[in-house]
Amino acid sequence: MGTGSTGGGGGTGGGTGGGTGATAISDSFTALGSIQKYNGLRTQKELFQINSRIAAADERDALRRGRFEEGLINRAAARVAGQQHTAFAAQGIDTTSGSAASVQADTARLAEIDRIYTRHNAAYAAYEARSRKAYYDWQAGLARKGSYAALLEAGLSIAAAAG
Repeated sequence: MGTGSTGGGGGTGGGTGGGTGATAISDSFTALGSIQKYNGLRTQKELFQINSRIAAADERDALRRGRFEEGLINRAAARVAGQQHTAFAAQGIDTTSGSAASVQADTARLAEIDRIYTRHNAAYAAYEARSRKAYYDWQAGLARKGSYAALLEAGLSIAAAAG
């Protein structure tokens, strides 16, 4: 009376045939995983490209907002200068010399400082958006290269499974 085993081979399918089948199945799963990796990287690439386009739009918007705000400052400065000139003239003060001219010059200088700050802030916001765009472009390139590698890996796994 035996213990349940009736011969050699031990249940692995015997010989090299079982090992080849297991390898083919393993290669098929590797290929499937590589295809999934390819699809995931391709999706990442597309998302990075979308983010890159948004960053480019942000850059254009920052510069446009800067020009708009500068226009607002110019109009406000002109309005204040006109009000000052009118107020001085109404009091009979000569607006081309003395305190009146000094006040108007200070107003003009402050308006120019506001314009400089506005230009600086717009340029900084545009630079930040341009930097984000460069980062997203770089990431999209990496994802594209990674997806090609995954596709190549899938092809090699399929070829190995076929045999």
